[in-house]
Amino acid sequence: MAKNKENKVRASITIDPEILAQIDEIAEITQESRSALIERFLLGGIEEQRKYLGYMDNPVTRVILQSLSANPVLIQKIACLVGENVTPDEAQAIKENSAKQAELAKKRAASRKKKKKTGAVKSDLALDT
Repeated sequence: MAKNKENKVRASITIDPEILAQIDEIAEITQESRSALIERFLLGGIEEQRKYLGYMDNPVTRVILQSLSANPVLIQKIACLVGENVTPDEAQAIKENSAKQAELAKKRAASRKKKKKTGAVKSDLALDT
């Protein structure tokens, strides 16, 4: 991660005012600039998303995650077991997002498989010439 301001790119985003107020509050408490705090949050979110995508790309963990998230009531019960409160709407959104991410993971896997196959064919053709 670049620490130099010259190595940074300016980006304009639209954000909910309540979220921005929370960011500003935390930035004041931690004595960080708004930009530094948002960058730190984004890096953490990116790392977490990559980890999740890795789970979804693995066929075994994908099936497990799909099974656990297929039932909104089960999602709520699991949340309760870990001391969290998930509304029926949130549980439904988790179910829908999990199904969507599972489909995207299957498409990524098929695309990788196709690329490998195409790459193997290309190298075979190169040997024939």
